[in-house]
Amino acid sequence: MLELEVAKYVDPSLHFYVKRIEFLDLSISLKKMDVRRLHSQRNEMNLK
Repeated sequence: MLELEVAKYVDPSLHFYVKRIEFLDLSISLKKMDVRRLHSQRNEMNLK
């Protein structure tokens, strides 16, 4: 019975942390894509 109570308290916070980590991973990968895009734009400008 106690385990169920603990799980009830622990589960939402774990869920929140997992979501947060996924979000951070996503934003990091988006930033990397932006950086790559900037670099490629710069390279194109340098070539012209």
